[in-house]
Amino acid sequence: MIRRIGLTALLAAGPGCRPAPEWPTPQGAPEQHSAPTVRFVDRTEASGLGAFRQVNGGAEKRLIVETFGAGVALFDADGDGDLDVYFTNACRSALANENGGPADALFENDGAGRFRDVTAARGLGDTGWTTGVEVADVDGDGRLDLFLTGFRRQVLLVQRADGSFEDRTEAANLTSDRWSTGACFLDVDRDGDLDLFVVQHIDLDVADASGRRAEWRGEVVSYGPHGLTPEPDRFYLNRGDGTFADMSAEFGVAGRPAFGFEAVAFDADGDGWTDVYVANDIGPNHLWRNVGGRRFEEVGLRSGAALSGLGAAQAGMGVAVGDADGDGLCDLFVTNFSEDSYTLYAGRAGGRFDDVTARARLIAPTRAFLGWSTGFDDLDLDGDLDLWCVNGHVFPEADVVHTGKGYLQQNQVFINDGRGRFAEAFDSGGGFTLRAASRGAAAGDLDGDGDVDLVIANLDGPPTVLINETQPAGRPVVVRLRGRAPNTSAHGAVLTAEVSGRELTRVIGTGAGFLSSPPLEQHFGLGSSERIERLVVRWPSGAREDYPGVDAGFHVVLDETHGITERRPLGVAR
Repeated sequence: MIRRIGLTALLAAGPGCRPAPEWPTPQGAPEQHSAPTVRFVDRTEASGLGAFRQVNGGAEKRLIVETFGAGVALFDADGDGDLDVYFTNACRSALANENGGPADALFENDGAGRFRDVTAARGLGDTGWTTGVEVADVDGDGRLDLFLTGFRRQVLLVQRADGSFEDRTEAANLTSDRWSTGACFLDVDRDGDLDLFVVQHIDLDVADASGRRAEWRGEVVSYGPHGLTPEPDRFYLNRGDGTFADMSAEFGVAGRPAFGFEAVAFDADGDGWTDVYVANDIGPNHLWRNVGGRRFEEVGLRSGAALSGLGAAQAGMGVAVGDADGDGLCDLFVTNFSEDSYTLYAGRAGGRFDDVTARARLIAPTRAFLGWSTGFDDLDLDGDLDLWCVNGHVFPEADVVHTGKGYLQQNQVFINDGRGRFAEAFDSGGGFTLRAASRGAAAGDLDGDGDVDLVIANLDGPPTVLINETQPAGRPVVVRLRGRAPNTSAHGAVLTAEVSGRELTRVIGTGAGFLSSPPLEQHFGLGSSERIERLVVRWPSGAREDYPGVDAGFHVVLDETHGITERRPLGVAR
Protein backbone atom coordinates (compact mmCIF):
# COMPACT_ATOMS: atom_id res chain seq x y z
CA MET A 1 0.00 0.00 0.00
CA ILE A 2 1.80 3.06 -1.24
CA ARG A 3 2.16 5.81 1.36
CA ARG A 4 2.14 9.32 -0.08
CA ILE A 5 3.50 11.60 2.61
CA GLY A 6 3.70 14.93 0.86
CA LEU A 7 5.03 16.24 -2.46
CA THR A 8 8.61 16.76 -1.28
CA ALA A 9 8.94 13.24 0.04
CA LEU A 10 7.25 11.84 -3.04
CA LEU A 11 9.65 13.53 -5.43
CA ALA A 12 12.59 12.47 -3.32
CA ALA A 13 11.46 8.88 -3.54
CA GLY A 14 12.11 8.84 -7.29
CA PRO A 15 10.03 8.51 -10.41
CA GLY A 16 9.02 4.94 -9.69
CA CYS A 17 6.74 6.10 -6.87
CA ARG A 18 4.92 8.88 -8.70
CA PRO A 19 1.35 8.32 -9.84
CA ALA A 20 1.22 7.58 -13.56
CA PRO A 21 -0.15 10.48 -15.63
CA GLU A 22 -3.34 10.06 -17.63
CA TRP A 23 -2.98 8.19 -20.90
CA PRO A 24 -4.47 9.78 -24.02
CA THR A 25 -7.48 8.10 -25.58
CA PRO A 26 -6.36 6.22 -28.71
CA GLN A 27 -7.34 7.97 -31.94
CA GLY A 28 -10.16 6.27 -33.74
CA ALA A 29 -11.52 4.58 -30.62
CA PRO A 30 -15.30 4.20 -30.81
CA GLU A 31 -17.33 6.46 -28.56
CA GLN A 32 -18.60 4.92 -25.37
CA HIS A 33 -22.38 4.70 -25.27
CA SER A 34 -24.74 3.75 -22.44
CA ALA A 35 -23.29 1.62 -19.66
CA PRO A 36 -24.06 -2.11 -19.67
CA THR A 37 -26.29 -3.41 -16.91
CA VAL A 38 -25.76 -6.25 -14.48
CA ARG A 39 -27.83 -7.31 -11.48
CA PHE A 40 -26.18 -8.48 -8.26
CA VAL A 41 -28.30 -8.75 -5.12
CA ASP A 42 -26.98 -8.73 -1.55
CA ARG A 43 -27.93 -12.07 0.03
CA THR A 44 -25.49 -11.98 2.96
CA GLU A 45 -28.01 -12.51 5.73
CA ALA A 46 -30.19 -14.97 3.82
CA SER A 47 -27.11 -17.06 2.97
CA GLY A 48 -26.18 -17.58 6.62
CA LEU A 49 -22.71 -16.12 6.09
CA GLY A 50 -23.63 -12.82 7.74
CA ALA A 51 -22.98 -14.38 11.15
CA PHE A 52 -19.23 -14.38 10.52
CA ARG A 53 -17.20 -11.37 11.66
CA GLN A 54 -13.67 -10.66 10.47
CA VAL A 55 -11.37 -8.87 12.92
CA ASN A 56 -8.12 -7.21 11.90
CA GLY A 57 -6.62 -5.25 14.78
CA GLY A 58 -7.96 -1.94 16.02
CA ALA A 59 -10.42 0.34 14.27
CA GLU A 60 -7.85 3.15 13.96
CA LYS A 61 -5.44 0.94 11.94
CA ARG A 62 -2.30 2.34 13.58
CA LEU A 63 -0.16 -0.63 12.47
CA ILE A 64 0.36 -1.56 8.84
CA VAL A 65 -0.44 -5.21 9.57
CA GLU A 66 -3.95 -4.11 10.58
CA THR A 67 -4.70 -2.48 7.25
CA PHE A 68 -5.14 -5.61 5.12
CA GLY A 69 -6.15 -9.22 5.47
CA ALA A 70 -9.56 -10.88 5.14
CA GLY A 71 -9.09 -13.73 2.68
CA VAL A 72 -11.77 -16.11 1.38
CA ALA A 73 -11.72 -19.48 -0.40
CA LEU A 74 -14.50 -21.07 -2.46
CA PHE A 75 -14.01 -24.83 -2.82
CA ASP A 76 -15.84 -28.12 -2.55
CA ALA A 77 -14.70 -29.09 0.93
CA ASP A 78 -16.98 -32.11 1.37
CA GLY A 79 -17.00 -33.48 -2.18
CA ASP A 80 -20.75 -33.06 -2.73
CA GLY A 81 -20.37 -30.97 -5.87
CA ASP A 82 -21.17 -27.48 -4.56
CA LEU A 83 -18.98 -24.66 -3.27
CA ASP A 84 -18.26 -24.21 0.43
CA VAL A 85 -16.67 -21.08 1.94
CA TYR A 86 -13.61 -20.59 4.15
CA PHE A 87 -12.84 -17.22 5.77
CA THR A 88 -9.55 -16.17 7.34
CA ASN A 89 -9.46 -14.12 10.53
CA ALA A 90 -6.82 -12.14 12.39
CA CYS A 91 -6.64 -10.87 15.99
CA ARG A 92 -7.65 -7.82 17.96
CA SER A 93 -4.07 -6.78 18.72
CA ALA A 94 -0.75 -7.37 16.97
CA LEU A 95 1.11 -5.75 19.88
CA ALA A 96 -0.17 -8.36 22.32
CA ASN A 97 0.88 -11.21 19.98
CA GLU A 98 -2.59 -12.52 20.62
CA ASN A 99 -3.46 -16.15 20.12
CA GLY A 100 -6.85 -17.56 20.96
CA GLY A 101 -8.61 -14.64 19.29
CA PRO A 102 -11.38 -14.72 16.67
CA ALA A 103 -11.19 -17.90 14.61
CA ASP A 104 -11.15 -18.71 10.91
CA ALA A 105 -14.35 -20.41 9.79
CA LEU A 106 -15.66 -22.98 7.30
CA PHE A 107 -19.25 -22.82 6.07
CA GLU A 108 -20.86 -25.72 4.22
CA ASN A 109 -23.24 -25.13 1.30
CA ASP A 110 -26.61 -26.90 1.16
CA GLY A 111 -26.51 -26.71 -2.65
CA ALA A 112 -28.84 -23.72 -2.92
CA GLY A 113 -26.55 -21.01 -1.54
CA ARG A 114 -27.44 -21.36 2.15
CA PHE A 115 -24.59 -22.10 4.52
CA ARG A 116 -24.04 -23.54 8.00
CA ASP A 117 -20.97 -23.20 10.17
CA VAL A 118 -19.09 -26.53 10.33
CA THR A 119 -15.82 -25.13 11.67
CA ALA A 120 -15.72 -27.13 14.89
CA ALA A 121 -17.13 -30.28 13.33
CA ARG A 122 -14.35 -30.31 10.73
CA GLY A 123 -11.56 -29.72 13.26
CA LEU A 124 -10.91 -26.18 12.08
CA GLY A 125 -10.91 -22.76 13.76
CA ASP A 126 -7.36 -21.39 13.54
CA THR A 127 -7.03 -18.56 16.07
CA GLY A 128 -3.72 -17.03 15.03
CA TRP A 129 -3.25 -13.96 12.81
CA THR A 130 -4.26 -15.43 9.46
CA THR A 131 -3.93 -13.36 6.30
CA GLY A 132 -4.70 -15.45 3.21
CA VAL A 133 -5.81 -18.90 2.11
CA GLU A 134 -4.93 -21.17 -0.81
CA VAL A 135 -6.63 -24.47 -1.73
CA ALA A 136 -5.12 -27.57 -3.38
CA ASP A 137 -4.90 -31.34 -2.98
CA VAL A 138 -1.47 -31.17 -1.38
CA ASP A 139 -1.01 -34.87 -0.57
CA GLY A 140 -2.67 -36.34 -3.67
CA ASP A 141 -5.46 -38.24 -1.89
CA GLY A 142 -8.29 -36.59 -3.84
CA ARG A 143 -9.40 -34.33 -0.99
CA LEU A 144 -8.78 -30.58 -0.97
CA ASP A 145 -6.46 -29.12 1.66
CA LEU A 146 -5.80 -25.57 2.95
CA PHE A 147 -2.65 -23.50 3.20
CA LEU A 148 -2.91 -20.36 5.35
CA THR A 149 -0.59 -17.38 5.22
CA GLY A 150 -0.33 -14.98 8.13
CA PHE A 151 1.57 -12.57 10.31
CA ARG A 152 4.75 -14.37 11.39
CA ARG A 153 3.21 -17.76 10.57
CA GLN A 154 1.93 -20.10 7.89
CA VAL A 155 -0.20 -23.20 8.36
CA LEU A 156 -0.86 -26.36 6.31
CA LEU A 157 -4.20 -28.03 7.05
CA VAL A 158 -4.63 -31.44 5.40
CA GLN A 159 -8.06 -33.04 5.07
CA ARG A 160 -8.46 -36.55 6.46
CA ALA A 161 -10.72 -39.29 5.07
CA ASP A 162 -13.46 -38.41 7.59
CA GLY A 163 -13.57 -34.76 6.41
CA SER A 164 -11.75 -33.31 9.40
CA PHE A 165 -8.55 -31.30 8.98
CA GLU A 166 -5.15 -31.94 10.57
CA ASP A 167 -2.39 -29.36 11.10
CA ARG A 168 0.65 -30.79 9.32
CA THR A 169 2.71 -27.61 9.14
CA GLU A 170 5.60 -28.88 11.21
CA ALA A 171 5.54 -32.40 9.76
CA ALA A 172 5.62 -30.95 6.22
CA ASN A 173 8.57 -28.67 7.09
CA LEU A 174 6.54 -25.51 6.34
CA THR A 175 6.91 -23.72 9.67
CA SER A 176 7.84 -20.03 9.33
CA ASP A 177 8.05 -16.97 11.57
CA ARG A 178 7.87 -14.49 8.66
CA TRP A 179 4.93 -12.35 7.50
CA SER A 180 3.44 -14.20 4.51
CA THR A 181 0.72 -12.79 2.26
CA GLY A 182 -0.12 -14.45 -1.09
CA ALA A 183 0.70 -18.01 -2.13
CA CYS A 184 0.16 -20.35 -5.05
CA PHE A 185 0.60 -24.05 -5.72
CA LEU A 186 2.24 -25.24 -8.95
CA ASP A 187 4.15 -28.20 -10.30
CA VAL A 188 7.46 -26.47 -10.96
CA ASP A 189 9.48 -29.52 -12.05
CA ARG A 190 6.63 -31.50 -13.69
CA ASP A 191 7.18 -34.48 -11.41
CA GLY A 192 3.44 -34.75 -10.69
CA ASP A 193 3.22 -33.27 -7.20
CA LEU A 194 2.51 -29.69 -6.18
CA ASP A 195 5.21 -27.30 -5.04
CA LEU A 196 4.53 -24.04 -3.18
CA PHE A 197 5.44 -20.42 -3.83
CA VAL A 198 4.89 -18.04 -0.87
CA VAL A 199 4.99 -14.25 -1.01
CA GLN A 200 6.44 -12.44 2.00
CA HIS A 201 5.85 -8.81 2.83
CA ILE A 202 7.74 -6.93 5.59
CA ASP A 203 10.13 -7.84 8.38
CA LEU A 204 7.92 -6.00 10.86
CA ASP A 205 8.82 -5.29 14.48
CA VAL A 206 5.40 -4.27 15.79
CA ALA A 207 6.79 -2.71 18.97
CA ASP A 208 9.06 -0.44 16.92
CA ALA A 209 6.45 0.31 14.25
CA SER A 210 3.81 1.18 16.86
CA GLY A 211 5.90 4.17 17.94
CA ARG A 212 6.42 5.51 14.42
CA ARG A 213 3.96 7.48 12.32
CA ALA A 214 3.71 8.73 8.75
CA GLU A 215 1.78 11.72 7.47
CA TRP A 216 -0.72 11.54 4.65
CA ARG A 217 -2.50 14.70 3.49
CA GLY A 218 -1.91 16.31 6.88
CA GLU A 219 -3.20 13.32 8.85
CA VAL A 220 -1.12 10.94 10.99
CA VAL A 221 -1.46 7.39 9.64
CA SER A 222 0.17 3.98 10.05
CA TYR A 223 3.86 3.73 9.26
CA GLY A 224 5.16 1.84 6.22
CA PRO A 225 6.04 0.27 3.96
CA HIS A 226 8.52 3.12 3.28
CA GLY A 227 11.18 2.91 5.97
CA LEU A 228 10.56 -0.77 6.67
CA THR A 229 12.47 -3.83 5.46
CA PRO A 230 11.02 -5.82 2.55
CA GLU A 231 11.15 -9.61 2.49
CA PRO A 232 12.12 -11.99 -0.34
CA ASP A 233 9.67 -14.55 -1.69
CA ARG A 234 10.03 -18.16 -0.64
CA PHE A 235 9.83 -21.36 -2.69
CA TYR A 236 9.20 -24.87 -1.31
CA LEU A 237 9.84 -27.98 -3.41
CA ASN A 238 7.57 -30.95 -2.73
CA ARG A 239 9.70 -33.99 -1.89
CA GLY A 240 6.84 -36.36 -2.69
CA ASP A 241 6.75 -37.88 0.80
CA GLY A 242 4.50 -35.33 2.51
CA THR A 243 7.32 -32.90 3.22
CA PHE A 244 8.67 -29.79 1.50
CA ALA A 245 12.22 -28.47 1.13
CA ASP A 246 12.90 -24.72 1.27
CA MET A 247 14.69 -24.25 -2.05
CA SER A 248 14.42 -20.46 -2.21
CA ALA A 249 18.15 -19.93 -2.57
CA GLU A 250 18.72 -22.82 -4.98
CA PHE A 251 15.87 -21.64 -7.23
CA GLY A 252 17.04 -18.02 -7.21
CA VAL A 253 14.18 -16.27 -5.41
CA ALA A 254 15.94 -15.55 -2.11
CA GLY A 255 17.87 -12.48 -3.24
CA ARG A 256 15.03 -10.25 -4.45
CA PRO A 257 13.31 -8.67 -1.39
CA ALA A 258 10.10 -6.75 -2.12
CA PHE A 259 6.88 -5.68 -0.43
CA GLY A 260 5.03 -8.61 -2.00
CA PHE A 261 1.28 -9.07 -1.91
CA GLU A 262 -0.06 -11.74 -4.29
CA ALA A 263 1.31 -14.51 -6.52
CA VAL A 264 -0.31 -16.21 -9.52
CA ALA A 265 0.95 -19.27 -11.42
CA PHE A 266 0.61 -19.76 -15.17
CA ASP A 267 2.76 -20.49 -18.22
CA ALA A 268 3.58 -16.93 -19.24
CA ASP A 269 5.84 -17.72 -22.20
CA GLY A 270 4.24 -20.87 -23.60
CA ASP A 271 7.27 -23.11 -23.06
CA GLY A 272 5.33 -25.72 -21.07
CA TRP A 273 6.79 -24.75 -17.67
CA THR A 274 4.64 -22.92 -15.12
CA ASP A 275 5.88 -19.45 -14.17
CA VAL A 276 4.96 -17.16 -11.24
CA TYR A 277 3.91 -13.50 -11.32
CA VAL A 278 4.02 -11.45 -8.10
CA ALA A 279 2.31 -8.11 -7.47
CA ASN A 280 4.55 -5.93 -5.30
CA ASP A 281 3.79 -2.76 -3.38
CA ILE A 282 5.76 0.45 -4.22
CA GLY A 283 8.13 -1.28 -6.60
CA PRO A 284 8.33 -3.26 -9.83
CA ASN A 285 6.24 -6.42 -10.02
CA HIS A 286 8.13 -9.68 -10.50
CA LEU A 287 7.73 -12.32 -13.18
CA TRP A 288 9.59 -15.45 -12.18
CA ARG A 289 10.30 -17.45 -15.34
CA ASN A 290 10.58 -21.17 -14.72
CA VAL A 291 13.80 -22.38 -16.36
CA GLY A 292 13.27 -26.06 -17.08
CA GLY A 293 12.05 -26.86 -13.56
CA ARG A 294 15.52 -26.17 -12.14
CA ARG A 295 15.42 -22.50 -11.14
CA PHE A 296 13.54 -19.21 -11.52
CA GLU A 297 14.78 -16.21 -13.49
CA GLU A 298 13.24 -12.82 -12.68
CA VAL A 299 12.21 -11.27 -16.03
CA GLY A 300 9.58 -8.73 -14.98
CA LEU A 301 11.23 -5.68 -16.55
CA ARG A 302 12.19 -7.55 -19.69
CA SER A 303 8.66 -8.92 -20.11
CA GLY A 304 6.92 -5.54 -19.78
CA ALA A 305 4.80 -6.64 -16.81
CA ALA A 306 6.85 -5.01 -14.03
CA LEU A 307 5.92 -1.33 -14.57
CA SER A 308 3.15 0.67 -16.14
CA GLY A 309 3.42 1.45 -19.84
CA LEU A 310 4.89 4.82 -18.88
CA GLY A 311 7.69 3.16 -16.94
CA ALA A 312 6.31 3.87 -13.47
CA ALA A 313 6.35 1.46 -10.56
CA GLN A 314 2.90 1.17 -9.05
CA ALA A 315 1.46 -0.39 -5.91
CA GLY A 316 0.31 -3.85 -6.94
CA MET A 317 -2.12 -5.62 -4.62
CA GLY A 318 -4.39 -8.12 -6.37
CA VAL A 319 -3.95 -9.97 -9.67
CA ALA A 320 -6.38 -11.52 -12.16
CA VAL A 321 -5.24 -13.96 -14.86
CA GLY A 322 -7.32 -14.67 -17.95
CA ASP A 323 -7.65 -14.36 -21.70
CA ALA A 324 -9.47 -11.02 -21.83
CA ASP A 325 -9.08 -10.41 -25.55
CA GLY A 326 -9.73 -13.94 -26.82
CA ASP A 327 -6.35 -14.51 -28.47
CA GLY A 328 -5.53 -17.65 -26.48
CA LEU A 329 -2.84 -15.96 -24.36
CA CYS A 330 -3.12 -15.10 -20.66
CA ASP A 331 -3.47 -11.44 -19.75
CA LEU A 332 -2.83 -9.88 -16.31
CA PHE A 333 -4.89 -7.30 -14.46
CA VAL A 334 -3.34 -5.68 -11.36
CA THR A 335 -5.12 -3.48 -8.81
CA ASN A 336 -3.20 -0.53 -7.37
CA PHE A 337 -3.35 2.40 -4.93
CA SER A 338 -5.75 5.30 -5.38
CA GLU A 339 -4.76 8.27 -7.59
CA ASP A 340 -3.20 5.74 -9.97
CA SER A 341 -5.16 3.54 -12.33
CA TYR A 342 -5.25 -0.23 -12.18
CA THR A 343 -3.27 -1.89 -14.98
CA LEU A 344 -4.17 -4.38 -17.71
CA TYR A 345 -1.24 -6.18 -19.33
CA ALA A 346 -2.06 -8.02 -22.57
CA GLY A 347 -0.10 -11.23 -23.05
CA ARG A 348 1.94 -11.55 -26.23
CA ALA A 349 3.85 -14.45 -27.76
CA GLY A 350 7.08 -15.42 -26.03
CA GLY A 351 6.14 -14.11 -22.59
CA ARG A 352 5.96 -10.42 -23.45
CA PHE A 353 3.25 -8.11 -22.04
CA ASP A 354 1.92 -4.73 -23.17
CA ASP A 355 0.12 -2.18 -20.98
CA VAL A 356 -3.24 -1.82 -22.75
CA THR A 357 -5.10 -0.10 -19.91
CA ALA A 358 -5.94 2.95 -22.00
CA ARG A 359 -7.12 0.92 -24.97
CA ALA A 360 -9.25 -1.19 -22.62
CA ARG A 361 -10.84 2.02 -21.19
CA LEU A 362 -9.88 1.16 -17.62
CA ILE A 363 -7.88 4.25 -16.58
CA ALA A 364 -10.55 6.81 -15.73
CA PRO A 365 -12.94 4.48 -13.85
CA THR A 366 -10.23 3.07 -11.55
CA ARG A 367 -8.08 6.10 -10.65
CA ALA A 368 -10.08 7.22 -7.61
CA PHE A 369 -10.29 3.75 -6.03
CA LEU A 370 -7.86 1.63 -4.03
CA GLY A 371 -8.16 -1.96 -5.20
CA TRP A 372 -7.55 -5.40 -3.76
CA SER A 373 -9.00 -8.69 -5.00
CA THR A 374 -9.98 -8.96 -8.65
CA GLY A 375 -10.96 -11.59 -11.17
CA PHE A 376 -11.80 -12.38 -14.77
CA ASP A 377 -15.18 -14.17 -14.99
CA ASP A 378 -17.94 -14.40 -17.58
CA LEU A 379 -20.60 -12.62 -15.54
CA ASP A 380 -23.23 -12.31 -18.30
CA LEU A 381 -22.55 -15.69 -19.99
CA ASP A 382 -21.83 -14.21 -23.41
CA GLY A 383 -18.56 -16.11 -23.86
CA ASP A 384 -15.94 -13.51 -22.97
CA LEU A 385 -14.34 -12.66 -19.65
CA ASP A 386 -15.62 -9.70 -17.67
CA LEU A 387 -13.78 -8.08 -14.78
CA TRP A 388 -14.60 -7.31 -11.16
CA CYS A 389 -12.62 -5.43 -8.50
CA VAL A 390 -13.14 -4.99 -4.77
CA ASN A 391 -12.00 -1.73 -3.20
CA GLY A 392 -11.38 0.02 0.11
CA HIS A 393 -8.84 2.52 1.40
CA VAL A 394 -6.07 1.62 3.86
CA PHE A 395 -6.44 4.80 5.94
CA PRO A 396 -9.61 5.50 7.94
CA GLU A 397 -8.40 9.11 7.69
CA ALA A 398 -9.53 9.08 4.04
CA ASP A 399 -12.94 10.09 5.41
CA VAL A 400 -11.42 13.08 7.21
CA VAL A 401 -9.56 14.60 4.28
CA HIS A 402 -12.52 14.12 1.92
CA THR A 403 -10.46 12.92 -1.03
CA GLY A 404 -11.22 10.23 -3.57
CA LYS A 405 -13.83 7.67 -2.52
CA GLY A 406 -13.21 7.67 1.25
CA TYR A 407 -12.29 4.75 3.49
CA LEU A 408 -15.29 2.51 2.77
CA GLN A 409 -15.58 2.12 -0.99
CA GLN A 410 -17.95 0.47 -3.42
CA ASN A 411 -16.78 -2.38 -5.62
CA GLN A 412 -16.77 -2.41 -9.42
CA VAL A 413 -17.71 -4.63 -12.33
CA PHE A 414 -16.65 -4.09 -15.96
CA ILE A 415 -18.27 -5.81 -18.93
CA ASN A 416 -16.13 -6.98 -21.84
CA ASP A 417 -17.25 -5.97 -25.34
CA GLY A 418 -15.72 -9.16 -26.75
CA ARG A 419 -12.54 -7.45 -27.94
CA GLY A 420 -10.85 -6.80 -24.61
CA ARG A 421 -12.40 -3.37 -24.05
CA PHE A 422 -14.43 -2.77 -20.91
CA ALA A 423 -17.28 -0.56 -19.75
CA GLU A 424 -18.19 -0.11 -16.09
CA ALA A 425 -21.59 -1.66 -15.55
CA PHE A 426 -24.58 -0.18 -13.79
CA ASP A 427 -25.79 -2.66 -11.15
CA SER A 428 -29.58 -2.63 -11.05
CA GLY A 429 -29.52 -5.00 -8.06
CA GLY A 430 -27.49 -2.62 -5.91
CA GLY A 431 -24.87 -5.14 -4.78
CA PHE A 432 -21.99 -3.19 -6.23
CA THR A 433 -23.15 0.04 -4.60
CA LEU A 434 -22.51 -1.30 -1.08
CA ARG A 435 -19.50 0.27 0.65
CA ALA A 436 -16.99 -1.52 2.89
CA ALA A 437 -13.28 -1.91 3.56
CA SER A 438 -13.16 -4.90 1.21
CA ARG A 439 -10.00 -6.95 0.73
CA GLY A 440 -10.23 -10.61 -0.36
CA ALA A 441 -12.91 -11.98 -2.69
CA ALA A 442 -13.65 -15.02 -4.85
CA ALA A 443 -16.25 -15.68 -7.54
CA GLY A 444 -18.15 -18.92 -8.07
CA ASP A 445 -21.60 -20.46 -8.44
CA LEU A 446 -23.00 -20.47 -4.90
CA ASP A 447 -26.62 -21.36 -5.68
CA GLY A 448 -26.13 -23.92 -8.45
CA ASP A 449 -27.87 -21.98 -11.22
CA GLY A 450 -24.84 -21.89 -13.51
CA ASP A 451 -23.81 -18.24 -13.27
CA VAL A 452 -21.03 -16.71 -11.18
CA ASP A 453 -21.71 -15.13 -7.78
CA LEU A 454 -19.27 -13.30 -5.51
CA VAL A 455 -18.18 -13.59 -1.88
CA ILE A 456 -16.28 -10.55 -0.55
CA ALA A 457 -14.32 -10.53 2.71
CA ASN A 458 -14.39 -7.17 4.51
CA LEU A 459 -12.22 -5.82 7.32
CA ASP A 460 -13.84 -5.59 10.74
CA GLY A 461 -17.26 -6.88 9.83
CA PRO A 462 -19.33 -9.48 7.99
CA PRO A 463 -18.63 -10.58 4.42
CA THR A 464 -20.76 -9.55 1.47
CA VAL A 465 -22.53 -12.24 -0.58
CA LEU A 466 -23.61 -11.02 -4.02
CA ILE A 467 -25.89 -13.36 -5.98
CA ASN A 468 -25.80 -12.86 -9.74
CA GLU A 469 -29.26 -12.24 -11.19
CA THR A 470 -28.04 -10.65 -14.42
CA GLN A 471 -30.15 -11.40 -17.49
CA PRO A 472 -27.87 -13.93 -19.21
CA ALA A 473 -26.77 -13.63 -22.82
CA GLY A 474 -26.66 -17.41 -23.06
CA ARG A 475 -26.50 -20.64 -21.12
CA PRO A 476 -23.35 -22.00 -19.44
CA VAL A 477 -21.37 -25.19 -19.27
CA VAL A 478 -19.43 -25.78 -16.02
CA VAL A 479 -16.31 -27.95 -16.20
CA ARG A 480 -14.34 -29.47 -13.36
CA LEU A 481 -11.06 -31.32 -13.95
CA ARG A 482 -9.74 -34.27 -11.99
CA GLY A 483 -6.05 -34.82 -12.59
CA ARG A 484 -3.94 -37.91 -12.15
CA ALA A 485 -2.61 -38.35 -8.60
CA PRO A 486 -0.87 -36.73 -6.88
CA ASN A 487 -2.05 -33.53 -8.65
CA THR A 488 -5.73 -34.48 -8.52
CA SER A 489 -6.77 -30.81 -8.36
CA ALA A 490 -5.16 -30.36 -11.82
CA HIS A 491 -3.30 -27.18 -10.89
CA GLY A 492 -1.67 -25.79 -14.03
CA ALA A 493 -4.00 -27.44 -16.54
CA VAL A 494 -5.13 -25.33 -19.52
CA LEU A 495 -8.73 -25.89 -20.62
CA THR A 496 -10.02 -24.73 -24.02
CA ALA A 497 -13.63 -24.87 -25.19
CA GLU A 498 -14.40 -24.59 -28.90
CA VAL A 499 -17.68 -22.72 -29.36
CA SER A 500 -19.00 -21.67 -32.80
CA GLY A 501 -15.53 -21.03 -34.17
CA ARG A 502 -14.22 -19.35 -31.02
CA GLU A 503 -11.70 -20.79 -28.56
CA LEU A 504 -12.38 -19.93 -24.90
CA THR A 505 -9.30 -20.58 -22.75
CA ARG A 506 -9.08 -21.00 -18.97
CA VAL A 507 -6.20 -21.91 -16.63
CA ILE A 508 -6.83 -24.09 -13.57
CA GLY A 509 -5.50 -23.16 -10.13
CA THR A 510 -3.66 -19.92 -10.87
CA GLY A 511 -4.20 -18.56 -7.33
CA ALA A 512 -5.62 -15.27 -8.63
CA GLY A 513 -7.24 -12.50 -6.57
CA PHE A 514 -5.93 -11.15 -3.28
CA LEU A 515 -5.22 -13.47 -0.34
CA SER A 516 -8.05 -15.65 -1.67
CA SER A 517 -8.63 -18.87 -3.56
CA PRO A 518 -11.19 -19.05 -6.41
CA PRO A 519 -12.93 -22.32 -7.33
CA LEU A 520 -11.10 -24.88 -9.42
CA GLU A 521 -14.12 -25.36 -11.72
CA GLN A 522 -14.54 -23.23 -14.84
CA HIS A 523 -17.67 -21.57 -16.28
CA PHE A 524 -18.12 -21.15 -20.03
CA GLY A 525 -20.93 -18.86 -21.14
CA LEU A 526 -22.02 -19.89 -24.62
CA GLY A 527 -23.83 -16.72 -25.71
CA SER A 528 -26.06 -17.53 -28.68
CA SER A 529 -24.56 -21.03 -29.05
CA GLU A 530 -26.18 -24.13 -27.58
CA ARG A 531 -23.17 -26.40 -27.41
CA ILE A 532 -19.43 -26.67 -26.85
CA GLU A 533 -18.21 -28.56 -29.90
CA ARG A 534 -15.00 -29.80 -28.29
CA LEU A 535 -13.09 -29.54 -25.03
CA VAL A 536 -9.29 -29.68 -25.09
CA VAL A 537 -7.16 -30.07 -21.96
CA ARG A 538 -3.42 -29.64 -21.72
CA TRP A 539 -2.81 -31.43 -18.45
CA PRO A 540 0.00 -30.31 -16.08
CA SER A 541 2.10 -33.26 -17.25
CA GLY A 542 2.10 -31.76 -20.75
CA ALA A 543 -0.26 -34.43 -22.15
CA ARG A 544 -3.05 -33.15 -24.40
CA GLU A 545 -6.49 -34.74 -24.47
CA ASP A 546 -9.54 -33.99 -26.63
CA TYR A 547 -13.01 -34.58 -25.22
CA PRO A 548 -16.39 -34.63 -27.00
CA GLY A 549 -18.73 -31.67 -26.95
CA VAL A 550 -21.17 -30.75 -24.21
CA ASP A 551 -24.64 -29.21 -24.50
CA ALA A 552 -25.40 -25.96 -22.70
CA GLY A 553 -26.83 -26.29 -19.21
CA PHE A 554 -24.60 -29.14 -18.04
CA HIS A 555 -21.91 -29.67 -15.45
CA VAL A 556 -19.19 -32.13 -16.50
CA VAL A 557 -16.15 -33.68 -14.84
CA LEU A 558 -13.16 -34.49 -17.04
CA ASP A 559 -10.85 -37.12 -15.56
CA GLU A 560 -7.27 -37.35 -16.84
CA THR A 561 -7.39 -41.15 -16.64
CA HIS A 562 -11.05 -42.04 -17.27
CA GLY A 563 -12.39 -39.30 -19.56
CA ILE A 564 -15.82 -37.78 -18.85
CA THR A 565 -16.87 -39.33 -15.55
CA GLU A 566 -19.85 -37.11 -14.75
CA ARG A 567 -22.39 -35.20 -16.80
CA ARG A 568 -25.41 -33.73 -15.04
CA PRO A 569 -27.83 -30.85 -15.68
CA LEU A 570 -27.04 -27.67 -13.79
CA GLY A 571 -29.21 -27.25 -10.72
CA VAL A 572 -29.48 -31.01 -10.19
CA ALA A 573 -27.67 -32.36 -7.12
CA ARG A 574 -25.20 -35.22 -7.45
